[in-house]
Amino acid sequence: MASKFLKTASIATLLTAISCGTADTPPEHPAVPYNGVEVLTNQDFDERVLEVNYPVVVDFWRERCSACTMVKPVFEKVCEEFAGKVACGSYDIWQDDRDDPERMSIRYGVRAVPAFRFFCRGEYDEPRGFTGSVNEEIMRQQLQELVDSCR
Repeated sequence: MASKFLKTASIATLLTAISCGTADTPPEHPAVPYNGVEVLTNQDFDERVLEVNYPVVVDFWRERCSACTMVKPVFEKVCEEFAGKVACGSYDIWQDDRDDPERMSIRYGVRAVPAFRFFCRGEYDEPRGFTGSVNEEIMRQQLQELVDSCR
């Protein structure tokens, strides 16, 4: 059975690992899968955010929120730029949170939306993150800080 490393590593990493005889040794910084901004639900939040070994940013939003609608394309663009460094997720606080007895909004201090929360290797990085609509440059800086701090 192939190791988890072999399933997520890039072709270049695999070729290097095979030629060096280290195919079963995971890299120092595991590859971050990129599937765009992934929709998260109560059922898969822990698996896709808390049980991973790389940085994740989650956009807590609500459908009828104009600021959420405005910042969404900015978030998607910046996430694309950080492909392979940060996984990005989107959690609809109205749709999923009302049925959650533990309420993600309470667990992660979301008092207004959009709220961006950062996670490093499965741990909530409470001092980082931000709330509200921000411009592309600020979002880019915040994600770079997450990447730098999660090494």
